[in-house]
Amino acid sequence: MSLRGENLGKKAEKSPFSVEWLNSCYQQTLLPDAPWHAMEAKVAQSLASKVEKQFGKAERKEALMQSLGELFVEKYLPKATWNPQILEPPNMSPIEKQKIMKEAQAYLNSQMYKCVKEKGYSVMLGKNPNSSNNQPNEYEQFLQHTYNIFLRGLEREEYKQENELTKQKQDEIKLEKKLNRMMKIPAPSRIKPATAVSSVSSGSSDKPNSAAIRSMIHKVEGDPPPLWGPQSDLIGRAVQAILQRDPRKFEYVAGKMHGRQLPGSLRTFMWSDVLFREERKKMPEANLEKIIRERFAKAVSRGTQELRITRATNSPISGLIETAVIETYNKTTSMVAFKSSEHMREASRVLNILYVYDRSYEPYLIHWLFPLQIAFQSPTEKTTEKGEHVYELAMYLDLLNSSCFPTWPQVFAIAEQVMVTLSLSDPDLYTHLKSIAKTNMQVNKKEFLMHLISSEKAKAEELLKATPGSKREEYMSNELLADPLVFIRRWIGEGFVSVLDTPAVMYIWDQCFMQGWEPSVLKHFSLAILELLREKFMKARDYLQMKEVFLREASKLYTVDIQMAWIHLENGKDILEIPYLNRLRPITPGSRPPSAPPTPGIPGFLNPCGMKDIILRLIIPSEVVEKEQWLSSVDANSLQVHVHAYFGSVKLRSRLSMGNAVTTSITKDNYGNTIYEVHFYEDKFVFDNLDISELDVEKELGAFPYAIVRVEYRKPGPEALRVSVPLGWARIPLFQRVSRGGRSSADSQANIEWSLQDGDFVFTLHPGALPQNLISSDAATPVPEDQVEDTVLGYNSEMVVIVYDPRHEPEGRARPKGVSPIPTLPAGSTNQVPPLATHTPRHSPVPKQSPRPKPKPAPRRTPIKTPQPQESDEPWVESNSTTMASNPMPTGLSEPFDFYIDSVRFIPDNSSMIKVTGLIKTGSEAKLLLALPIMESPARSPLFDFKLTINEQKKKMDADMVAFLRVYTEDVLTDKISVIGSCFVPIFKGGKLNVGGQQLRLRNGIPPTKAKNVVTDLDAFPAVPACSILVRLLPAQQETVPMPRYSTGYYFSEPAKPTVSEERVFASYREHFNYPRTVREMIQRIQQSNEVPVDENDDNLLQWLQDQLDIKKQGPKAVADNLPLSHCVRYRVKMGLKAKVTNAYGLPDGHYVQCFVRVSPGEKVLTMEETPEGYGKEEKFVTLKQDFDSFQSAPKFLDDAKLMHPFYDNYSCLIIQVFGLDLIYRMKPEHDEPGTVHSIKNGDLALGDDQILAWGVVPLFEGNCVASGIHEVPLFKGKPPAGIIEEFTQRNAKNVIEKWKWEKNQKMPNASMTVFLWDGHFDPDELAVKPTFQYLLEAAGTQTTYLQGRKPPPKNSKKISNFVIDNLEQKYKKLGTNSSVYTTEQKYFEDLITKTFYNLMEDALMNAGYGPL
Repeated sequence: MSLRGENLGKKAEKSPFSVEWLNSCYQQTLLPDAPWHAMEAKVAQSLASKVEKQFGKAERKEALMQSLGELFVEKYLPKATWNPQILEPPNMSPIEKQKIMKEAQAYLNSQMYKCVKEKGYSVMLGKNPNSSNNQPNEYEQFLQHTYNIFLRGLEREEYKQENELTKQKQDEIKLEKKLNRMMKIPAPSRIKPATAVSSVSSGSSDKPNSAAIRSMIHKVEGDPPPLWGPQSDLIGRAVQAILQRDPRKFEYVAGKMHGRQLPGSLRTFMWSDVLFREERKKMPEANLEKIIRERFAKAVSRGTQELRITRATNSPISGLIETAVIETYNKTTSMVAFKSSEHMREASRVLNILYVYDRSYEPYLIHWLFPLQIAFQSPTEKTTEKGEHVYELAMYLDLLNSSCFPTWPQVFAIAEQVMVTLSLSDPDLYTHLKSIAKTNMQVNKKEFLMHLISSEKAKAEELLKATPGSKREEYMSNELLADPLVFIRRWIGEGFVSVLDTPAVMYIWDQCFMQGWEPSVLKHFSLAILELLREKFMKARDYLQMKEVFLREASKLYTVDIQMAWIHLENGKDILEIPYLNRLRPITPGSRPPSAPPTPGIPGFLNPCGMKDIILRLIIPSEVVEKEQWLSSVDANSLQVHVHAYFGSVKLRSRLSMGNAVTTSITKDNYGNTIYEVHFYEDKFVFDNLDISELDVEKELGAFPYAIVRVEYRKPGPEALRVSVPLGWARIPLFQRVSRGGRSSADSQANIEWSLQDGDFVFTLHPGALPQNLISSDAATPVPEDQVEDTVLGYNSEMVVIVYDPRHEPEGRARPKGVSPIPTLPAGSTNQVPPLATHTPRHSPVPKQSPRPKPKPAPRRTPIKTPQPQESDEPWVESNSTTMASNPMPTGLSEPFDFYIDSVRFIPDNSSMIKVTGLIKTGSEAKLLLALPIMESPARSPLFDFKLTINEQKKKMDADMVAFLRVYTEDVLTDKISVIGSCFVPIFKGGKLNVGGQQLRLRNGIPPTKAKNVVTDLDAFPAVPACSILVRLLPAQQETVPMPRYSTGYYFSEPAKPTVSEERVFASYREHFNYPRTVREMIQRIQQSNEVPVDENDDNLLQWLQDQLDIKKQGPKAVADNLPLSHCVRYRVKMGLKAKVTNAYGLPDGHYVQCFVRVSPGEKVLTMEETPEGYGKEEKFVTLKQDFDSFQSAPKFLDDAKLMHPFYDNYSCLIIQVFGLDLIYRMKPEHDEPGTVHSIKNGDLALGDDQILAWGVVPLFEGNCVASGIHEVPLFKGKPPAGIIEEFTQRNAKNVIEKWKWEKNQKMPNASMTVFLWDGHFDPDELAVKPTFQYLLEAAGTQTTYLQGRKPPPKNSKKISNFVIDNLEQKYKKLGTNSSVYTTEQKYFEDLITKTFYNLMEDALMNAGYGPL
């Protein structure tokens, strides 16, 4: 237990937050160069100096040192010596040691606080957290550094979320288009917009007036309103994670959130914290929530027994409660949108449970419960009779009633304060309400009984004194019930739920919870709503009209108006200013400032206008980068912005960007798209004296001034050959047409003036060249035609621009002091769909009057909620004996059993959708298995809901019986049905059922055909890397046992324990953001790839999967091949690849041979710049080590493999040049130091063209993977011919070699080389397969010829050792390699020639224009 606790502690230290990106930010603050360490060092040094003073006593010294730890002592107390035995028996008893250790820890804690204060870091202890004066410089740096890290992490998460939402929107749009195509909806008329009315009849339809529009706005039927956005909820989850780590910050967060609405996740956390607050004061140290839950559960159980009912959700008054809930939901504005049977049933069950708990029920509890239902909604759990969620809500409702919500006397007191404040601050409204309340009184006494008589003792007594049944009694009761005070009591007593709409209710409850349900909060909200409705109240003339305003009009208020009014009062401002905050009030003279008329200009000329501070947000899809490799690194200075001013179809003037652009960020989204943000700080596009005086025809057509912005990119290359590629365009309305009187007009052209629409705007940057239909007279941007093929820019790109009047130029954007790219996310694969454009301008300058009908938006589809995958964060979990002990007792050979298939974990990159088939033989019978995946389970590790009962006849089975399982898939590269792997499952162990879960490796191969298979029949076949299957064997029972969570260690996982290579594969799988999330998404993606209609129905998708993976439908003789293991893990530049030159053959004798190897990038990646990590740089290496026992004509190289990170291109290859030095080694006579090496011909050694003996080529990639295996490569004489290297960058190497026009003697028929390539994920001895490639030998000649050259050379052929032996004295030469002198000289020669060759090669590379090795 202590070890487990220690492990949990370490995990909590590394990952203190429940949100992963926050943990990443936290770890970044602890990096070696982070500012935190400067503060830590100061405090630690101060603490060390204080501790050292306590070293007088040996026991105290040892206790302090052990408490500080070895690392602290070694760094800050280096002179201190350890003496651990002094705290151990017999020197000290365990009790004494415990006491002295506790004292040491208490001392260290107190001294730590002192050190922090002395160093000026008191603010970290919570002292004056808002004070920023006189803070140490390192603390300021730490704060700034932490803020930057957090902000960047948040922006990255927001961006990832934005792209996920964009994809959802894209799917919705595609579905809408698909439905439209299926329904064959005709295109709308270009002459007259088609409307619903005109399609049915020819009668005219009147434009709805403002009242009608408002009535439509306030219609409450339909879907529930959105109460928070995904962006705010993302931030809320982060704040929640921080509060969970440090609950002391609750009040600080509540203060910062004052006046703001809480996002969903943070609301749940903060409300729950407040509900438990009072109970926490009584039991500060206990596990409070658990205690309260158990106490509530026991009380409910006791109530169930006392009431003699079977279920707490069906109390004796369940009928009454259900009727009251239905009535309340039907008549309450905030609840109408939520009146689904599920929601109302949940409310009824909660109220029944509360009644069983303490026999309490009041109708107002329905209103109190409603906000709790929304705040604590359980999206993944349906409300059931046994569901814990309804019990939890009942407990929360009880806590709200007992410790949070004001009591009824407090409610009445707050209402009294509201009326008193109103009488003092707004006596006109107060007097008016009091007076009309007595006019035409028609009071429903039942409606207000609770809100009046229960606490009005004095008035009640006066009422009782009246003669029963007299007119005075009736008048007095009506007068009391008609008082405006009663309505305010009802507002407060029902938590405003009965009178406001849902967003406003949740906003008010947020403020109440954050401020502990202080009475002032409810008071100010009541006053705010009263004043916002002042205009309505002042128009009311009797009681009924006043009642209508109190109970109906409040629900029509904008939530933001209620928010502003409440904040207005919280800040102590004038209450009489609140009515003007209501944007729904009638417009009165002087209530709003008149719109400014256009600035007078020269007749016939437009006023000057300008555009500046353009920001481009360019999204480059990953599949486009594969086709156009020059886009892999966009140079901001190669971007050009063209701005053209138009009036209708007439171009007035053009401008071109001339200044330098700055790339401020480069990121990648989850689709693998690269996103560039480019700023044009220096360019201003000013248009003055634009003459439209003679464009009468355009004016008659209703033309508007606008600007067309085109973005182009100049492709890299020689200046004379550089061409401009259109990236995208945007259409920007510049002016609004108004009459000289300031009103909108389309009557007289002579009376038209143009008002500049200035401001900071965001426009969609449409991909591709400018369509011709964009040059038009329309005021609004015409709907562009469908995007043409081969566009460079992706959807969702944007342009931000400031439109301004040059005569009154506004201040521009601040230019950052330093621009550094944001770290890129891991790139996804190329099989992705770019998101559609869903952004709109922040404030659109397009006039509201549009001559074209706006396209109908696609209906919003409820997103599919994917359940959490049944797996831990760790891809492999060791078996847990405690968990496995929960299995039932194993049964014998004659008992039936249940066979479960639970999951296939981590299918390879080249697989897609899967199914599992199998066979279980029980004697003479055989059962076939077919398991299909769960649609919502993870696509990488699909889950199954498969159970099969075996041996129901209870026949005796074979003790060695096995189940055979095989996993089928569709190969993503070939689209063929393939087998990922197979396995045998042992059914029995020691004559008993092998009860429990098993995790078994899948092996790539077909087992031998025989009458009886055994478990080990597949052991000789290679295992599929990182892939396994989860199965269970249990004694037969009628009910299905749910799959245990893999993280519990239930499955015996030892057979699938990952290798070091597989750990790397798992890490890459985690970073593959573009991989489909669910099985459903995987199938839909394949349908889209196969250009078949994408289905949304799960049953249809499963049937489609089954048909696609049915090998019988491929033909009677069709056979499923094994999935190629060489392609199971796609290439990732981060992991790179490894290359090793092992042998050369058929070289001329007499040369000391080494190889120079370099990566020749394919054309698509040739111009790509290396990443900040150095990936994609110029890769090269040389061989330096040889086996001295190998032949000079067939040297064997002993160098370690070289790890390289080239960009992926199907035509990237290795170019290998074989250099030979004709050298002689002259050794020293004494053999006590290295000799010298010289050229036989001219003395000095050199490397040049004459020393190139041969060259060869090795392709690096195939099928998105490294071409892993042993490559047999033909060698060609001399250096590569001119032009052939360029050919290799554009075409397949085999094709180039076959079709190249070789000159005589360029081929070396007997010369070849062996090169070993493999993916960087794997260690060479852990590769699943090592295929041998000889196709290049066939392309260059014949394999037979080349293999003939690999025969062992004649016995008199010289070995590499002869470079040393041939120059030894005769007496040593006779001994060959067996003398000590040879051993010494061989070491001297090896060191000398290695250094010499390396220096010569580096000099040659520098002279040839390459960088150093």
